[in-house]
Amino acid sequence: MEKFLTSVGCIGIVTDGGVRDIDGLLSTSFAAYARGVVIHHCALLIRHAAEPVEIGGITVAAGDVIHANKEGVIKIPETCVEALPERAAAMRAYEHENHAHLPRTDLDPAAKQRMAAERRERYGFLKGAR
Repeated sequence: MEKFLTSVGCIGIVTDGGVRDIDGLLSTSFAAYARGVVIHHCALLIRHAAEPVEIGGITVAAGDVIHANKEGVIKIPETCVEALPERAAAMRAYEHENHAHLPRTDLDPAAKQRMAAERRERYGFLKGAR
C-alpha cells in the first residue's frame, strides 16, 4: 500500500478511521494519523479517499498543509504558509531561549513566566499576533 500511495505523490494520510500494523508503518517514510488502531489481520477497506475528515475539531482536506508528529496533527492555515519558514525559525529561537532559562535555580517560577512572556512579545507570539 505504501508503494502505491507514494507512487502517486502521497506522503501521508490523516483519517477518521483506524490504521493497522503500526510497527510496519513506523518502518516506512509514509506517515499515518488516525482516530485509532484496528486489528492487524483484517480486510483493508477504504470507503472514501481525498474527502475532508473532521478529527479533534478540525477539518483536514486533501492538499491542506499540516504538521504532524507522534503527538498529533495541526492544520496550517493557507494564509500562513508563506510566512511559515520565517515564523518557524523564530519559534525555534524562542524555544531555545526558554529552554536555556527554565532549569535555572536562581529564578522563581513567576520570574520565569515573566521572562517567557517578554520573549513571546519580542518574537511576536502573543495571541492574535501575526
